[in-house]
Amino acid sequence: MQMKIGLTGVLYQCIFSKRLNRNQWLAILLITLGCMCKESRKLTSGSGLTANLFSWILLLCQMLASVSAGIYNELLLKGKGSNREGVTTNLQNVFMYLQSVLWNGALLLAKGQLGDALSVENVSAILTPRLLAIVAIMSSVGIVTGFFLKHLDSVLKSIAAALEVVFTMILGCLLFGTPLDALSVVAVLLVGGGVAMYARPVAPPSGRELELSMLPKEV
Repeated sequence: MQMKIGLTGVLYQCIFSKRLNRNQWLAILLITLGCMCKESRKLTSGSGLTANLFSWILLLCQMLASVSAGIYNELLLKGKGSNREGVTTNLQNVFMYLQSVLWNGALLLAKGQLGDALSVENVSAILTPRLLAIVAIMSSVGIVTGFFLKHLDSVLKSIAAALEVVFTMILGCLLFGTPLDALSVVAVLLVGGGVAMYARPVAPPSGRELELSMLPKEV
């Protein structure tokens, strides 16, 4: 999540040609540091997390693909150029989840497990109240994500995902009595401060900047 927030900001500027101001970049930096504080105990716990260079390259490629897909989703939903309306959220969700169904079906078919997956026992195991509730919740998350990208932007979506740090720690402390250490408090403060800073209204350009932006560019 730490690198994805920064990558989202960089790719968002490149694809949409919209520059984030200094306060917005500072907010992204604070949120990134907060997420790093949350995950830092995994590095100091002595779990022996090691990986070679090729693994890190694959991880970076995965993050780039994930961030690019999210921003391209936003581009399709909002439209660009002659197609300013973009595609509808329902159509976007249909294509996004249909390809998942098709790829999973093809994988099960290649392994010869498609018949077992569609057996009465497996289907009946899925049709339980708890699993159906999970399916409904995850479906609503996908729909909300589509509306988020349609009416807001990818950077705000990443920041909203970072709020999980705050809510997970607070709810874990209230509901399960999970102790809050110093790093947890610092992570909550950094993420909360970054979100508050990013939410500040952007100051309009000064008259001088507006005049410069309206000047014809030399060829």
